[in-house]
Amino acid sequence: MSAAPPICRNVSPQRLARLDEAIFGQPVPVDGSAPGGPPESPWDAAAYGRLLANPAVTAWIAQAPAGDDAGLLCTQRVADEGEVYRIGVLPHLRRQGCARALLAAWLAHAAAQGARSVSLEVRAGNRPAIALYRALGFVDVARRQAYYAAPREDALLMRWTAPASAGGAPRA
Repeated sequence: MSAAPPICRNVSPQRLARLDEAIFGQPVPVDGSAPGGPPESPWDAAAYGRLLANPAVTAWIAQAPAGDDAGLLCTQRVADEGEVYRIGVLPHLRRQGCARALLAAWLAHAAAQGARSVSLEVRAGNRPAIALYRALGFVDVARRQAYYAAPREDALLMRWTAPASAGGAPRA
């Protein structure tokens, strides 16, 4: 997947949940108080349905060359701020540019719509993801001690700021 994968927008909660389960494992039950369990747990269709009911939330899916779903991105943008809720790629398609293509496309889209900054959180030990985010221009802004469970791990909070001179386009 060396070329940028095709990206589908406005996808159904059921399609997202199936892909999420394939990426992250079995979904956890949802009690209605959160968009879908602990941050490291897969989200089910009900969780995605509630999340996508918010018009500020978008979900995009990247497709593999054969047309199969390969990765997902779920985000929110309100006024000039965005947040990445969820990003993942099927295990056998990782390290081939899919997550980079999804996130870079959404950052450019969000900036074109007026976003000046985007935040996300990531497990402190997830070095490939952190390297990707830094390559796209995200910087570390804070650390939440022992935020994740199973295994217990800190969360690294990161922020991207749209470059004014580049019209908000992310670094490649």
